[in-house]
Amino acid sequence: MMRFAFLYPEAREQQQLVNWRSDWAIPFLAQIRFAIATHPDVPELLQLRDDILDGNDEARELWADRLAQAHRDGDVRGFSLPFHDGQEFQVRIMAFAPMSHPDLRMIALVRQ
Repeated sequence: MMRFAFLYPEAREQQQLVNWRSDWAIPFLAQIRFAIATHPDVPELLQLRDDILDGNDEARELWADRLAQAHRDGDVRGFSLPFHDGQEFQVRIMAFAPMSHPDLRMIALVRQ
């Protein structure tokens, strides 16, 4: 989802992710920073950060703000996807963690 938000222009330019900067980009970058701070030796997190910062000028600008936060389970954000005729709808972001691996997350977007 983060790669889509930053590396696919339609996510922002076609406003598929409603309020892209405030509701999607800033929280996603803060979550990446938090994940790297808590798991600095995970190369996939470093690669995700590098791919996003290399591929998106505004992400580089926002990264300089140095925000960090854990995922806020239950956030509601706007979507507007082509197969819904561009109609805006809300999704709740649900994060699930397996009891045997509490550092792992599965994320589901649930239409409201």
